[in-house]
Amino acid sequence: MTFLIIIAALFAERYLLEQEDFRQHLWFKDYCRWFRQLPLGEWVSESRGSIIALLLLPLAILLIVHSWSINVLGGFPEWVLAFLVLLLSLGPRDLEHQVTDFIDARDHGSTERANRIAAEIMGRKASEPEPELSIRVSEAIVEQANYRLIGVLFWFCILGPFGAMLYRLTSLTETFSKDDDDRKIVHQQAFHLLHILNWIPARLLAATYALVGNFDNVLLAWRHWSEDSRNLYESDAQGLLVLTGTAALGHTPEETMPENAADLPPLVEDALSLVLRSLSIWVILLGIVQLVSWVT
Repeated sequence: MTFLIIIAALFAERYLLEQEDFRQHLWFKDYCRWFRQLPLGEWVSESRGSIIALLLLPLAILLIVHSWSINVLGGFPEWVLAFLVLLLSLGPRDLEHQVTDFIDARDHGSTERANRIAAEIMGRKASEPEPELSIRVSEAIVEQANYRLIGVLFWFCILGPFGAMLYRLTSLTETFSKDDDDRKIVHQQAFHLLHILNWIPARLLAATYALVGNFDNVLLAWRHWSEDSRNLYESDAQGLLVLTGTAALGHTPEETMPENAADLPPLVEDALSLVLRSLSIWVILLGIVQLVSWVT
């Protein structure tokens, strides 16, 4: 059922959900604020186990509901729960929709709109002029594929709904606490936990980039991924995916930038195509594994 649930969630995200506000997870931000206001909440938030304490309640509730759903109506509620949790854990924004909107705004000269969408994709303010902006967006696309899709799907396959929610809530904690000076310890712990959760999915995605992109370039970029280059990026996963993803596109971050935007290869379009092909490979392999398990 894992394969069918993933297919249903990806289909619903791509074709049925025009409004994505319900996946902004504002409830979790309110929960974090409520947690800190508890009698011992501030003290716990500054302790070594703050990230565990913060995520304990929502994950425990999920485990309780999941345990109940297994033995009800032949397990049908379990499938529904798994579908809903996975759907809510993806994103929170659909990457393909955003990239398509960015390309449309850029090509029609809507600079303000293009910058706004680029900022949403990159997770930071977009102030670069073209063609640099398109290059940075293409780098963000190959990285965001892991945070929005592959990381969630990987942990869903390993741990079910618990794994998908664990990954998304950890990512949200890291994001919400990044610029909060009062939550530095929580942010550090969320960052380290996210590093652990991303270690395998990021490397599997980088390997997939090699299979569906420029294999030799990806292998060379991975081989020369030195400690010096790692320090240029916020996280281990970001550095690996940006270097291997752009290498798969035949581009490197050190490559000379063209002066005219018209001379820039379609990196944004190619980055989206690379991500979609990589996702297709994952889904096909998962389908083969599921089929073999059914047959045997």
